Amino acid sequence: MYQLSIEENLTRILNTTKFTLPLNLNFGLSNKFIDKTLSNELMLELKDEIMEQIKLYEPRIEVNNIEIILNNSMLTLKITTQDKSIAIDIT
Repeated sequence: MYQLSIEENLTRILNTTKFTLPLNLNFGLSNKFIDKTLSNELMLELKDEIMEQIKLYEPRIEVNNIEIILNNSMLTLKITTQDKSIAIDIT
């Protein structure tokens, strides 16, 4: 049986919009972050939602920190665990 790597699974979780998977409507991030200016309050909400999704759908890792990096119009999440740091681009 094929098993997704942690990075592949995180990329799928974070690039999927909630309510788009018919058999798992809770999977992914909500669309309330799309086309919004990332204020400190909105960044905290995004981090909380990311933490919730990782706890639900990627239990193989324990997140120590999430850093949100905005470069031009590209959003990158740097997720730090006990073992390593993973950078994921959000499209």
